[in-house]
Amino acid sequence: MKRTTWRDRAATNIWHTITRFYQAQTLPIGATLNPTQLKQLKQALTQNYPFDQRQYYPYTAWLLERKAAIARLTGAPLPQQSRQSNPPPPPGQLTLF
Repeated sequence: MKRTTWRDRAATNIWHTITRFYQAQTLPIGATLNPTQLKQLKQALTQNYPFDQRQYYPYTAWLLERKAAIARLTGAPLPQQSRQSNPPPPPGQLTLF
């Protein structure tokens, strides 16, 4: 059985919250939100924080997943992770002679 990570748990909670929000607003999933609805969605996500304290790595993972989910809904570019966005080394940097 695969162990769930903090990000997996955060993503699951966030998407359940988004689904419940859309159902409560009687909107089809993926419908464009106006600024007021987007603010209400962010408040709903904040209220449904799934972990105990808002600190350390679980909170960071939740923030990253929240940012990515909102970016997907609004069509904004997805946030880049630092490990994936490292540029390649300059030419000749990895050779000794």
